[in-house]
Amino acid sequence: MNPDSARRAPVQGGSKPKDKYFRYERSGHDYWSDLLRLPLEKDRAQCDAWRDEVQNILIFVSLFSIIVTAFVIESYKALALRQDPADTTVTLLTHIAARLDDPSTPLLDPEVTFTPTSSSVRVNAFWVISLVLGLTSALIGILSLQWLCEDQRYLEHFLSEWKFVFLNMRTEMIDRWRVPAFFTALSVLLQLAFVLFFIGLVDFFARHWG
Repeated sequence: MNPDSARRAPVQGGSKPKDKYFRYERSGHDYWSDLLRLPLEKDRAQCDAWRDEVQNILIFVSLFSIIVTAFVIESYKALALRQDPADTTVTLLTHIAARLDDPSTPLLDPEVTFTPTSSSVRVNAFWVISLVLGLTSALIGILSLQWLCEDQRYLEHFLSEWKFVFLNMRTEMIDRWRVPAFFTALSVLLQLAFVLFFIGLVDFFARHWG
């Protein structure tokens, strides 16, 4: 019998040809897991990198907000709608001494109000905006951590083929919604807050030591 004709002969009994694809299917192996392994590892690595970045930002924001709040409390005294009591005492004593030397010295005008300097207004504006930006980045960072937790949790409840489908859909939506740019904006907000704080700090020291 010709070996070529035997190789081309149909399989008797309607059985499937024993090629590698049928053997792979009959073995019960989940081939969707093989397709899913590399994309899932890449997705987890990206989410872990985002999570670490946000956690570092939150730690820095907590320390930064404490420092800025302390400076705002101190600088807000220069914006008070009344004069500092110590300055008022000095003014009254000076006026009393002037009246004793010269009774014709005019009386103090009780209607004179205290007006903060433009430098005080600028410093407080810089520091308050800096504090608001820092707290905004913290709020967005907390929401981002919650989204990352929920984003990876739901994949555990599906079969491998559905995980593959949902992972591709999620990857497409992440690119469409520009999620990487969203996480980059967190650090940009914090850097802007840091710059405004230092501008206000320079103005503050220039006012007191200039």
